[in-house]
Amino acid sequence: MAYDMATETKFTPGPWIKKTHHRVGRDWDGNPKKIPCWYISAENDVGIAVQPSYSYPRDEEANANLIAAAPDLYEALAAAVATIERDRLLWSGFPQQHKDDWELMLSEMKAALKKARGEQP
Repeated sequence: MAYDMATETKFTPGPWIKKTHHRVGRDWDGNPKKIPCWYISAENDVGIAVQPSYSYPRDEEANANLIAAAPDLYEALAAAVATIERDRLLWSGFPQQHKDDWELMLSEMKAALKKARGEQP
């Protein structure tokens, strides 16, 4: 089964872009402080997510990077699943343990795609 991102997904198509801006907040002493905030949008400026930084800016920026990469990751994973399924006959010569490993990996990949589409894995 090939996965077609355009027909099977309901999320805004990528690419998604991470933009950084600062908002004014307060530090623990009540003094004004610039707080980084990451805004994820599609190319047509459709808002996808906002990742504000409250205490761990590096972790939160890493989260924003992951969110922005989501459509690309989905597309790459869907292509990998389609390729693995297309080449399933090539597995027939593999030892059983390798076949089991490929089946497990394939089922985990399909579950991740289903989760991304909001379906039960």
